[in-house]
Amino acid sequence: MTEVNEKMAKEDFFKRQIEGIIRVYAKLLFNKEYKGDEWEEEIPTTPEGEELSLQDDLDRMLGQGEIGQAEDLLFEVLEEAVAQKVSRRECEELVTWFYEQLSRMSDEELERGDFSREEIIDGQAQALYLCIQTEY
Repeated sequence: MTEVNEKMAKEDFFKRQIEGIIRVYAKLLFNKEYKGDEWEEEIPTTPEGEELSLQDDLDRMLGQGEIGQAEDLLFEVLEEAVAQKVSRRECEELVTWFYEQLSRMSDEELERGDFSREEIIDGQAQALYLCIQTEY
């Protein structure tokens, strides 16, 4: 394979990977289908017109006390990330951010969300284990 063809093949591979990630997030977060440069529906935005991210959605859920549901969403995204071979670093950053948010919550907030400090430790360990299964 020539150097030019090899470069084009790598670019095509990365483009497919990125589109796969976009499809996963679109489906999981917004229940929408991404088809190339087209969306089945518009992406939800903030009142300022900014697109909502996975972290925004998780943060909103945590703020509303939906801790278990937020963790379920995190694991759905991580499992899909493993299937799509997302970088390990991206997965680890998301897991670290999520469980830091939980660790900052008071025991009362966790209890209201039907969650415990032990579940934070167990969940983080399981999530990081999933991250290990992704590509570098």
